[in-house]
Amino acid sequence: MADSVADQRVDNAFIASGVNNWKHALEKFRSHQKSHCHTFAVKQLIQYDHAATVNAQLNQQAADDQAEARSVRRVMISAVLYLARQGMPLRGHDGEDGKFYQLLKLRI
Repeated sequence: MADSVADQRVDNAFIASGVNNWKHALEKFRSHQKSHCHTFAVKQLIQYDHAATVNAQLNQQAADDQAEARSVRRVMISAVLYLARQGMPLRGHDGEDGKFYQLLKLRI
């Protein structure tokens, strides 16, 4: 959305130079409140207030990673227990030939 020249002058008065004519201040406040610059700043402030802190985001990511690792570990342990109950060896003659590897590939 492109600002008009009048909007740019109003925004400049509030951002850089300040207000000198206080007789018409309320009118200028109202016009600034309708400007693109003001609405953008308000949206940014609302987004900032509702955003989680970086520390909280990092903690959440670490918790998600731990939960995923826990899930993968359960799958691997259950595969080992299955092969042990069947009396089957875990590995074959090479790395990709073993029953454990093939069972994990199947469960993926």
